[in-house]
Amino acid sequence: MKRLALLGVLLAAVLLTGCLAPKVNFKIEPNPIEVTFEKFELAGVKLQVTLSGFSFGYTVEAAVIEVRDNEGEVVFEDTVKLNKKIPVIPGWTETVDLPTVSLARLLSEIASEYTKEAYDQKLKDKTFELEITLTGKNPTSGKVDLVFK
Repeated sequence: MKRLALLGVLLAAVLLTGCLAPKVNFKIEPNPIEVTFEKFELAGVKLQVTLSGFSFGYTVEAAVIEVRDNEGEVVFEDTVKLNKKIPVIPGWTETVDLPTVSLARLLSEIASEYTKEAYDQKLKDKTFELEITLTGKNPTSGKVDLVFK
């Protein structure tokens, strides 16, 4: 009986300290993401989310999107609400579709105007870093290249 009580206390301590809290991992697809002036948005981006740990479910609240130039400075930032609940099952991967995000503000900030000529001069044939951070109980980030064609 004492062993059972001790095991119960130990299990409660582990659960209350968060040692078995879900851990979030994800991949961004496609990788790299290609953008053109005609399709100047993040569209069709999928997040392959895998959870491990112990919980009945995990809610991905939002995705914080940051685009960094070659010097590491954030040149574009946006947040989209997701509110996607994912079951915590070992080995289970859930696909979360990122809503389409317009990048028009990026070109306007870099070139002060949104024109084909500005795109060709400032962005065409350049690669930036796209970082997406999933918010929730345990935020996590992933990075891919964002290529302007």
